[in-house]
Amino acid sequence: MKRITLHRPAVDNSGGYVDAGSELLVGEAAEPNTITAERARELVDVDGAIDPDAAPIDHPTVEG
Repeated sequence: MKRITLHRPAVDNSGGYVDAGSELLVGEAAEPNTITAERARELVDVDGAIDPDAAPIDHPTVEG
C-alpha cells in the first residue's frame, strides 16, 4: 500500500485534519498528507479508507 483514499476524516502524521475524499501517502515522515502504515491499515480495515491500488474495478452492466 503506497497511498490510501479516505472515506472519513482523519489526522495525518503532522497532526493536521484531512477531509474525507483526500488521498494520503503512506510513510513515516511527519509531513502533511502522509499517514503511517499502521494507521492506514486500521482505516482500511474498518472501511474508513480504501487502498486504491487494491480496489476492485467496477464494470458497468448493460441492461435492456
